[in-house]
Amino acid sequence: MGVKPVASFVTWSDIYAASSSTSTTVNFSWAALTTDVPVTYTKYYIYRSTSPLPTDLTALTAYKLSGSISPSVRSYTDSNLTPETIYYYTIRPVYGPSDTVIDTAITDTSVYLKIIAPPLKMALVHRWMANIEICGLMGVAADKANNFRCIYTGIGSNGGFYDLGYHLLVDRYEMSLDATLKGQNASNVTPKTAITQTDAASYCDDMDEYIGTTRYVKRLLRRTEQVAASAWPTTLSNSDRENIETGAVSGGCANTQTTIQTTGTRSLCVSRYGVYDIVGNAWEWASDRTSSGVGVSTTLDAGNTSIVGFSLSGSGAGSYTSQACLNFPLGLAKPISGGSCVDSSTPVTTIGTDKLTGDYFWPPVGSGGRGIRSGGGVGASGDPFGAKSGRWTVDWYIPVQSANNYTGARCGFSVP
Repeated sequence: MGVKPVASFVTWSDIYAASSSTSTTVNFSWAALTTDVPVTYTKYYIYRSTSPLPTDLTALTAYKLSGSISPSVRSYTDSNLTPETIYYYTIRPVYGPSDTVIDTAITDTSVYLKIIAPPLKMALVHRWMANIEICGLMGVAADKANNFRCIYTGIGSNGGFYDLGYHLLVDRYEMSLDATLKGQNASNVTPKTAITQTDAASYCDDMDEYIGTTRYVKRLLRRTEQVAASAWPTTLSNSDRENIETGAVSGGCANTQTTIQTTGTRSLCVSRYGVYDIVGNAWEWASDRTSSGVGVSTTLDAGNTSIVGFSLSGSGAGSYTSQACLNFPLGLAKPISGGSCVDSSTPVTTIGTDKLTGDYFWPPVGSGGRGIRSGGGVGASGDPFGAKSGRWTVDWYIPVQSANNYTGARCGFSVP
């Protein structure tokens, strides 16, 4: 060829790691790499280690996994891995009859993937994937040189960017109680409900897990984390998603029932990250709190400052299809002011009402502390909050000391 080609990584299409009661499954997929000179890829090689991989192509050879991936597939699944372990992956394209491996630029760190195999019955919301997904919804380019963050200056901005800021490990199941009345993360049991926001945080705080030898104490999820973790698989059409959220298909989310259902039994009600029932069944408390419509800090989670000092009011209650704008990072309805959506939100007309059908919003009106519960859920006959399940469904109105019969919790923790 004369000139040795150099490959350029574009983006990850999916990053998944979830643990069952025995082992971890990892899956990741990617967009076709580009090269500075024309070549035709014949395959991709996958490399893996439990320590950071070398950037030198010769040294990298020792970590090559057996087999290869077709250029038309660009997806790899790794099964029966050890939970609570950090794995490092990278990919390289191959071309020609001699299976020549094309290297990437040594400065291109985005092609090196760090995956934390979650503890048993937990799922990984990868920082890069969360950033790619939310930035894509906002229509803003993700910066692969900076953890795939994107420019964002609205509520919850991380230094002028949308950036989840860490890897999030989430319980795959809604919180329930064990025989000693301690919080647990288990399938096929009834979630604990009728708890206050403080109760929910306390149950989570009593649970812990390890990654390697490092102990992590769980906590109640934040609203931004609930939004990220509830992303649906990209293979679903809008009608498929709506049918699953409303329980209109077998295996869909619990929505129209009048009693709380057992955890993890709805085969289709699982997010792209492997989290069950984060839409529907029990409403789930977040650790965020408002007072008179303004975000305030709490001792429940001192690190949760995304809404502190911001006004969360301005839009009335109702279906998102009747709202003016949607703030994607918080799943927050916002009004139009001066002809434009406020707080870096997106016009509903731009999003398309077919993407928001069935999702509802209740604003933080009234004095006193108000909590946040998300996802919608089941309810008694005539309950105005019942049967309104959806990824963007959120109730910012519920008093923090309310122990609603249909409200529970989900726990998790963050890892750098």
